[in-house]
Amino acid sequence: MKYLKYFIVWIILFSCFIFQVTAQPEIGLFIGLNNSKFTGDGPPGGAYRYRRGFLGSIHMDFRLSDHVKLSVQPGFRTGGATVAFKDPDLEEYRDSLKINTFILTLPLLIKVTSMSEKVYFTGGFTIDFPSSIKADNGEDKIDITDELFKVNVTAQFGLGYRIPVKATTLYIELRYLQGLVNLSDRRDEEEAYLPRVKSSAMQLVIGWQLPIRKNKGS
Repeated sequence: MKYLKYFIVWIILFSCFIFQVTAQPEIGLFIGLNNSKFTGDGPPGGAYRYRRGFLGSIHMDFRLSDHVKLSVQPGFRTGGATVAFKDPDLEEYRDSLKINTFILTLPLLIKVTSMSEKVYFTGGFTIDFPSSIKADNGEDKIDITDELFKVNVTAQFGLGYRIPVKATTLYIELRYLQGLVNLSDRRDEEEAYLPRVKSSAMQLVIGWQLPIRKNKGS
């Protein structure tokens, strides 16, 4: 949690700015599954595989026009990747190392809704703050957070469906994330647990949204 205070300060400052220039938001929260892996320089004789984790977030949607919103979604996600090494005797890859991640996230997305406002598309960027990264070889858990940059940036795209429930809304969304920069600049694949790799993920989220209405006298 070494970057938590910077993460919170950034959210507060950004939210204050947004509140000043836009109308009142719709707020909500969501949880979901995060299926992530790494791409790029792999370990010698090994390959990266997907690792499942979880995510959670609150979100604030600020209306820019009738069908366009700015969505700010501070939260977290877990996951990482599994490293599989080739067994020379069996001639197949076997999972040997787990990279477990806990990342604070701040997606900044544009959300475009259909005419019915039931189907929507999202696109934008997620600013990641790696908080805890550990390598687990089955015997030891080694903290490798210092191998990574303090901030990472990923592109994010999503497709969702909204289900009105009285004054609130339930929704389900499928997302794809792709890292735009390397997680680290380590070039020695023999020494680094995570050499020059990028992150990618598929996510499935379920959320609940509550509109905030202005007082009649305001």
